[in-house]
Order: sequence, then C-alpha cells, then structure tokens
Amino acid sequence: MFQKLSYLPHIEYLIIDVNLNIIEVSSNVQKFIDYPDEVVPGKNIYLVFPELIGYEDILLTIIQGKYDCLQLKGIGRFKTQNEPLYLDIYALNTFCEKTLVNQLIIFLEDVTERMVMNQKLVQVTNNITLLLEPINSGNELL
Repeated sequence: MFQKLSYLPHIEYLIIDVNLNIIEVSSNVQKFIDYPDEVVPGKNIYLVFPELIGYEDILLTIIQGKYDCLQLKGIGRFKTQNEPLYLDIYALNTFCEKTLVNQLIIFLEDVTERMVMNQKLVQVTNNITLLLEPINSGNELL
C-alpha cells in the first residue's frame, strides 16, 4: 500500500516497530536524513530523527492506537547554507496485516518551497516596516 506513495515525490515514509526501530523505509527517504547510511532496518528512529527525542510517550501511545497523530512542522536540514531542506513530520498508527501488530508510520513531507517563500515574505514585510518607520516618525512630529 505505501509503495503507491512513490507517486507523490515530496512525501517519503518510514515504518517503525513498538521498540521504535526502523522496519521499512521508502526509496528516497535518505534525502531527509543527515546521515543516510543510518536509515536501515533495526536502527532506532532517534538516531535518524533526534527531533523525536522527548516524544517517546506520544509515539508509543500512537502505536497503541490511543492517540491519533503527532505533527512536527518546519524542521530544517542544512547540508549547505545555499541548499536548505525543510520537512514536516507526521506520525500515525498503522496495522500490519502480515504480523498482526500495530506499528508507527512516519510520513516525511518536503516543504522547502513553502518555507523559503514564507521566509522571503517575512523579510519583505520587515524591510517595508523599516522603510516606513522614518515616514511614520515624521508624521508624528507634524
């Protein structure tokens, strides 16, 4: 089922077991990882995504089906200053029909374009505010 996600080039996934170890990954998940060689079955998810440290209880609650979803938005990966990569992480429960156990599926969405546009918009807004400050100060004097 998850192989069909390969038709969405900006979304990748990892399937995680109850011990929070990687079971399966999609084909291009490495682009989201600082150390791509670490993304192998059996590795703990925290070695791949240290941003998830501190969310252990929530992730386990999601695996148990007692909590719907964890969303972490706008996580930055900066291999070089000129090539930022931003991603959103979504963690959801999934049930494996083959092994009859609950698992965690972590979707990774490339949101670089959106984040870069947001940053440019904020920068333009700040520049306009700085340009208008002297005008507003002059108007107050009148």
